[in-house]
Amino acid sequence: LNKVIVKAVADVLGTAAFKLNHKQALERYGLDSLMAVELNVQLKELTGIDLPKMTLLQKGLNINELITIIQKNLMQQE
Repeated sequence: LNKVIVKAVADVLGTAAFKLNHKQALERYGLDSLMAVELNVQLKELTGIDLPKMTLLQKGLNINELITIIQKNLMQQE
């Protein structure tokens, strides 16, 4: 699951997954509201989780935190 999420983030940001620092805030990579919508669509397709729109735009949100949020949501669905 982690690799899938990282790849989705990398694709939306237009970079390679190995270049991403998982502790770096997504906004530092230039994630904007349009990219956040696109990422949310991809994550929903991949995981079935539809995150609230503002989740991806939280100040300081990084990949590790995003993975944790998605994992928690998946556990709640079970």
